[in-house]
Amino acid sequence: MQITARVSVAEVARARHGALVVFDEAGIDYCCRGASSLEDAADDAGLDPDDLIAKLSTLEEQSELPLSAIVRELIEDHRRCIGNQIPEVRVAIEKARLARVERLFSRFAAVITAHMLNEERDLLPHIIQLELAQNGSAPPPALRISHRVLGELVEHERLHEQLLTMRLLAAEASASPATFEVRRKLATFMRDVNRHMHIENNVLYPRAIEIENRLKRLQTA
Repeated sequence: MQITARVSVAEVARARHGALVVFDEAGIDYCCRGASSLEDAADDAGLDPDDLIAKLSTLEEQSELPLSAIVRELIEDHRRCIGNQIPEVRVAIEKARLARVERLFSRFAAVITAHMLNEERDLLPHIIQLELAQNGSAPPPALRISHRVLGELVEHERLHEQLLTMRLLAAEASASPATFEVRRKLATFMRDVNRHMHIENNVLYPRAIEIENRLKRLQTA
């Protein structure tokens, strides 16, 4: 894929290994604003689009994984997030005594945990079945996922905004070693959550919907 000013952030994030690191360093949102062109994203970040394109053009092409491998990766992320990252961030916030951040994070943790478990129960098995149907190993699922994916994207946007709010509140809090630790942990946590949502928003869901649409066309042909 040739990288030009009109190519979207999501397209580059999917196609080039290391693109997420470049976008993170540039402050460009690739998980919930992936539809933006590189030109618009660079302008919004106060960067020269040509410089951004030149840097991205040096990156290697990224191979496409089977959907089942992506699903396994996402479930591993879920376990790490629920079992390790959320408790660690919660402890850091409690030690810093940041009441508003603590209140927001408690609500955020409950929502994202339920969100991930619902994906594992309903959506991800459906996507696996779509891949099996594409390979001729199973019948196509009866239900369509497009409406469910729309709800996922809306919830991802909300979670993303809540993380931004918590980071802003932590940045405005009085400086202390405990506050610095909260800032560090929230930054790392947000980076990981953004990358997780990118895989879902820009890789897994579009490919699953494409398979679903192809299977439907074959059924009606």
